[in-house]
Amino acid sequence: MNNPIFQNDYGVNPPTNESYNEVIKYKRKLEIAVSNKITDSHQHASELELQAKRQCLEIQVQSNEDIQRVNGFLEQKANEEGADTMPLWFSNWANRFASDMSDLKGDMSDLKGDMSGLSTALNRVNFRIARIENKESRASGFSSGKLPFLNGQEPDEDLPPILNIEDIENLTREECVRYLRGYGVSFTNNETISLKKKLRDAIGFTLRSDSVFDFHSFRN
Repeated sequence: MNNPIFQNDYGVNPPTNESYNEVIKYKRKLEIAVSNKITDSHQHASELELQAKRQCLEIQVQSNEDIQRVNGFLEQKANEEGADTMPLWFSNWANRFASDMSDLKGDMSDLKGDMSGLSTALNRVNFRIARIENKESRASGFSSGKLPFLNGQEPDEDLPPILNIEDIENLTREECVRYLRGYGVSFTNNETISLKKKLRDAIGFTLRSDSVFDFHSFRN
């Protein structure tokens, strides 16, 4: 098909024909491909930034260690030559060095925070991509796949898998709550059926049959 509307730079093949359903499938595949490309770009940029920070800190650590060795040598020479006190310039340098080391520890802590923040952001992006893929699978008549929690981990093995809307209906309240917490969904302790609806929305069950499904209270 040579229709320029369906030309793209993301490796997504054009629809087999221009029917509504085929174009919808193409659009969903294109959305996923674009999302993956954006994720890869953000990840690459963040990794380069963290790598640059890490290299700067490594240089700073190494240079401070080199200067500290000279510090120790000078102190030894001062003792050997019978100097009662270290020169004022040397004392000032030692104080600045201690301050630099304190700043360095703070920089290292900030770097760890940046890396943790990057990991959290990537986990959320991966969750969104998996959620989009779930929507496409269900729209194409296939079962849903496992959706990772926001911490990047798969749901606990003792949790019943959710492959269709009936699986949500059959959850106990405790199981539903564990899923909601894993996906970062807020709720109150007095909620019941609304918990199932929140979980349905969180994992991308957006078909009309999903939205009109009649949930019941949790089984005991």
